[in-house]
Amino acid sequence: MKRLASFGCIVAILLTAMPATARASIAVVKGELYNQSDACVWITYYWSYKSEAHWRIGASGWVAPGHRDARFSEIFNFPSLGPQVRIRTQVMSTANGACTGDTGRPDIQMQFNFSPKGLSKTEYCKAGAKLVGSRSAGYRLESWSSFDPSGECS
Repeated sequence: MKRLASFGCIVAILLTAMPATARASIAVVKGELYNQSDACVWITYYWSYKSEAHWRIGASGWVAPGHRDARFSEIFNFPSLGPQVRIRTQVMSTANGACTGDTGRPDIQMQFNFSPKGLSKTEYCKAGAKLVGSRSAGYRLESWSSFDPSGECS
């Protein structure tokens, strides 16, 4: 018993003497889509860490032609594990232009892998894409120029 108490005192002294170098950090990721196509699109934002095999749905909804959507924002509590965001769009072919009904095709995705620098307690990252194209030419997702597609955070 005496030995266990001595060991506990030594551990307490060592822990008190250690410098507090570890600090908590988070990464805040915001997602945005600009629909520059001629069709309504159903958008789904997914998020995950690189070490995980599954994705979680962050937000979803309709985006009309010529409109922007910025409904996604996620806080990653473990940025060193490599936050990821996937933007998935499903183009809806509607004759009347109404953004309602069942989701359509094609199914187009873009993924962003972030590498937070770990220099501050809170880092801000952006995942931005724009949907371009038309029914006759086809649709595609491009990185939005106001965002850094390399996955850097500031």
